[in-house]
Parts: sequence; C-alpha cells; structure tokens
Amino acid sequence: MHAFLISDGGRQGSSLLAEQLSTVFDLELIAPVFLSAHHTLDETIVDRKSFIAKHLRDPTLGEIGCALAHRAAQERVLELGLQSAAIFEDDASILDVGQLKKRMGIYEAACRGPKPILINLNREAIPRRIERRSRIASELAQAFTPPYPATAYALNLSAAQAFVTSQTPIRAQADWPRTRESIMFLVDRQSPVLEDRSLASRIDTHGDREQIPWSVKARMWSGLWFLEHRNEFPSFRHYVNWLPRARLTYHCDRLWTSRA
Repeated sequence: MHAFLISDGGRQGSSLLAEQLSTVFDLELIAPVFLSAHHTLDETIVDRKSFIAKHLRDPTLGEIGCALAHRAAQERVLELGLQSAAIFEDDASILDVGQLKKRMGIYEAACRGPKPILINLNREAIPRRIERRSRIASELAQAFTPPYPATAYALNLSAAQAFVTSQTPIRAQADWPRTRESIMFLVDRQSPVLEDRSLASRIDTHGDREQIPWSVKARMWSGLWFLEHRNEFPSFRHYVNWLPRARLTYHCDRLWTSRA
C-alpha cells in the first residue's frame, strides 16, 4: 500500500516516523501548509461561510493549512489511481511496526469496492463505545459519526474523490470531514498507531475551537442554525447528521467512556 506523510521533517520524532513508515509502505512526503491571516479572506482557498455553518465558528489558520495538506495527499491518491492508501500526520506514533504490517491486508481488503471508505488507524479515535462491528471486516468497528482525529487513516479511491470534491475550497476540518456522499467510517481498535499528545498542536494554538457561545449552541440544537445557514447544507438530513446527531454521539460516548 502507498502512504503519505504530512511533514517537513522539523517536528520532533518525524524522522523516526518516516523511517518506520518506509518499512511498511511506499512512502511519499506531503509538505505541510502554513498560511497568513489574509488567506482566510480568499474564497478560492476557504469557503468561510460553509465552514462556520458546519463547525459553528470561524476556522483557524492551522485548520485551513491542515485541511489543504490532507487534500493534497488525497489528490495524489487520485493522480496515482490508487485503490487504497494511508495518510499520516507527523504527530502519529507507531508502537509496533510489525503489528502494523500484519494489519495491512485488513485495510486493503476493506478498501476494495466502489463504496467510499475511511479507516481511522488511531486506535483511540472516537467513538469508543457507540459503534458496531463492521460487516465488511470483522476486525474493524464501524463508527456512527466521523471519528477524531486525522492522525492516521486509510481510505479508498472513491473516498479520496469525495473528500477532494467537498474540500475544494476548504469547507470543513480535515479530522471531521463532511461530504454529500455517504462515507463508511471504520476504526481499527487493534492498530498500533496513536497520537503523540506530548507534541504541541499546530492547528489550534490559542484554544479557539472550544470557544463557541451558548447562544450559537442553542440555535444549533433547536434547528434555527439550519434555517440561518440552509444554503450551506444539501438537505435537512445532512444538517442533522453533520451537527446534532454527530455531536450527540460524541458527547454520549465521552460520558459513557468516562464512567467506564
């Protein structure tokens, strides 16, 4: 399987990660994207209205750059015509390279076929409890909402096409993608890949993603948000799945996990 690592080699541990991945994959580096504030006003780069509708707030510069880098990797999947590929951020940590090699066949088999599929390879990706066993691969769990984060994932050609289309220009976070197409989101709980949380975030350096006013949240839960931003959602069903349902699943999972 081909893999892409989003890295410029400057982050702590990124060189080791590249060495590890090169023993498992045909590895290609994707340069990270760093933007200036004026880029947020460029409608060819980011659809700010659409992003706000989906996330209840403005995007951070880091989020836009991150999404652009992921889109570049997905575009390479399309250019190369890859049936399946894996994409890693440079904050990924591989506990056991041998275990990752053993699971490659599972990912490749799951990615066969025309249905868009994304497999989150971070075994701590949510949801942890609100899930079901996948019918296409018994070793994988099927998530009811896109699982955080985008530390590492495998996807097939049709999923890459859906993400590139929906993210041109950028309309959502890379780690919570929103497409018109129905994506099957899977999680590998046996994966040896984790996110290295000791590394400082590059996408939310000021904690802006947590600062959503209660008035905005109330409008989202009541459905008024859909009326205010109806042009940014393909349908009311998409709105429900992308916002209230996804957030309810996330909060319930976090509550149940904390009590376990």
